Amino acid sequence: MSEATTAPAPRISVLHGDYFSQIMPEPLVVCGLRLKPLSIGRYRLMSRFNVAFVAENPITANAGDLLMGAIICSMTCDDFTAFVSCKNFKKQLQKWGRKAGLLPPRYFACLGLADWFENTAIGRAIAEKDAAFVLSEMSKFQKYIVEGSSQPPYWNEAEGGRVSGAHWSQSIEAVLREFQGWTKDEINEEPLTKALWDYFKHMENSGAVRLMTEGERIESETPEAPEKLAEMEAWLKAIEEAKAREVQNG
Repeated sequence: MSEATTAPAPRISVLHGDYFSQIMPEPLVVCGLRLKPLSIGRYRLMSRFNVAFVAENPITANAGDLLMGAIICSMTCDDFTAFVSCKNFKKQLQKWGRKAGLLPPRYFACLGLADWFENTAIGRAIAEKDAAFVLSEMSKFQKYIVEGSSQPPYWNEAEGGRVSGAHWSQSIEAVLREFQGWTKDEINEEPLTKALWDYFKHMENSGAVRLMTEGERIESETPEAPEKLAEMEAWLKAIEEAKAREVQNG
């Protein structure tokens, strides 16, 4: 009986960067909540509830933004919509905030001890520890937003294109649903990075952009060598001096 042989691995040149890790991101835990991938649906919900992490105009986020953002991103869009519609939503939100360490224990507020306790040595130490924890979790959540909304590197092939007044999420959804058959659930739940890759691939097929190869991406992100920068600076200086002589000579 002959022995089974293993076929050699296919030789594939890396052109697409780390595509698979972007469309299938690792789960992240923030404030004790296991987050689902950032999606168009969850991004919209955060915008709807004014979560500072996704604000169009940069503003400072606080613990409340972190709590709301983490809760939204730990649920499906349908589950959060049902949750926020509950009569005891605010009470449950506070309960989650205390459990996650983002709000002080309830008994301090009930007994009127908050101000007194915060001025004790123990209270100050706990406050500093809590502040460090919140900042750490906020940093993790900010990274989740940035990495979850990163788009593939591309070259713009369109000329003289007009800027649309539509929100970017609407533009992406319209393309994905019309040309690639995405459903409402996929728009709400699939990773935003996957939506972006599919959107830009369609745009590439239509000739509007060209996705960069991995080599092009690395080259575009690599700082210029010092000698090349010096050469460019000398060239620009020579141009300025030539212009000055022209002006002087009339």
